[in-house]
Amino acid sequence: MFSDRVKAVVGKARPTHTVALIVCVAAKVDRGEVAAIADVSERRLYVDRFYSKAKQPLVRGMRSLTGVEIIDELEGTNQMVVAAPAGIWRKYLAHPPAVFKRRDLTVTPNETEVIL
Repeated sequence: MFSDRVKAVVGKARPTHTVALIVCVAAKVDRGEVAAIADVSERRLYVDRFYSKAKQPLVRGMRSLTGVEIIDELEGTNQMVVAAPAGIWRKYLAHPPAVFKRRDLTVTPNETEVIL
């Protein structure tokens, strides 16, 4: 689901301006299982594999979208960074493809909030 901040950022951007978004799937690794792995390298590999598997449908879905580029899959996390021109995002906001209709998905702008 697109956050209200995504809608605001995309709405304000010029149609040709590239807008980067963070897509997050609600998969959480079992901390107990991870803690039980003594070797640090094995632990990291376990986490990487867990999130890679959890994000595979999302990666396939993003790759199928015209005009959207995966910037970084953020290995070892439940997030990825994707980018497209604001005009493309407007089209997907108006008519969300199946990948964005997933209830376990959140989409936020890849920007820093400035608080003055």
